[in-house]
Amino acid sequence: MKPQRFPKYVLLSILPLIFLSSIACSGVEVGIVDTPTPTAAASEPTPHATAADEVTETAVPALPSGWTSYASENPLLVFDLAFDAERNPWAATDNGIVAWNLAGGEHTTLTTDDGLIDNQVRAISIAPDGAVWAGTDFGLARFDGETWTTYDVHSGLGDNQVTALAFAPDGTLWIGTRKNLVSYTGDRWAIHTHAAGDVAITAVAIGADGTVWATGRGCSGHSASIGGLYRLAGESLSPVTHDSPTPAAVSFAQVVVAPDGAVWATGGSGEVYRLRDGHLTTYTAEDGLVSGIVSDIAVTADGSVWVSSADNGVCRFDGTSWTTYTTADGLISNQVHSVAAASDGSVWFGAHSGLSRYAPGE
Repeated sequence: MKPQRFPKYVLLSILPLIFLSSIACSGVEVGIVDTPTPTAAASEPTPHATAADEVTETAVPALPSGWTSYASENPLLVFDLAFDAERNPWAATDNGIVAWNLAGGEHTTLTTDDGLIDNQVRAISIAPDGAVWAGTDFGLARFDGETWTTYDVHSGLGDNQVTALAFAPDGTLWIGTRKNLVSYTGDRWAIHTHAAGDVAITAVAIGADGTVWATGRGCSGHSASIGGLYRLAGESLSPVTHDSPTPAAVSFAQVVVAPDGAVWATGGSGEVYRLRDGHLTTYTAEDGLVSGIVSDIAVTADGSVWVSSADNGVCRFDGTSWTTYTTADGLISNQVHSVAAASDGSVWFGAHSGLSRYAPGE
């Protein structure tokens, strides 16, 4: 069965879009279980990315140096982005997974027709062995290039609604679900919660030292119910304290760890936070940050912080000031949902119109 073709993409300017979703909460016990044999998808093996429509160049106004975009003919909601060993982007979308082969100028869409458990893919991450992991509302899926394997609560996953994925330096997969944080080492699952109850995880980030950070909403009325920041302490989630004069008013959403160890996070009302050694710095539109809801955040190897906005483009912090890029600078749209930093220093943005890439010096 051939993968569904993704609409032709044309080289354009820079991109954008956004989507914020709420997650439900319910109880679950903390525990560690042995890994049962996973259930392989019932459909026939999926052929890996075959040649798709070529990426063609179209005449557009000159763009700022470094910007390239791939525009979709049809609307597309990009929830998350990951990169394979060749630095090709894989996008988790509301219509399956879209995989690009940039060198070949082609892309392929993988959906339920190809063995994927659900087309609403909320999170995506690529393992050191090259396997693609996808988080959906109906479980966790692994693609080895030919076959999909599905994991759910019967396999050891804490909840079937997966909201975030991240690989640690030691190869452990950390999984955010609507009830708890889960780790998977390849042969064992572990479920990590807060002592006061379940936590509906929004985002997961791993520091260079292996420290696991997560944001989420408490489901049992504990102090982080509005959107807390957690750090893994032993086998449990521990709320992170900071010196904000009004800590109860601080709500964290997306999170990332910078090369210097600082933790950056988006807020619930258009803020961006930087946490270092217990000190919380808040950035708002008054400081030059893009106005409106901030949907995602990423940090490049040089320490630059990039955020995407629901309605007003993208914004970069160079350590001193914020710079906003919009359609006036070449963006396809000012609605951007996701942002991710690639290992080559480029930054990618997922939007309703496709993807955009910023590569300094190109």
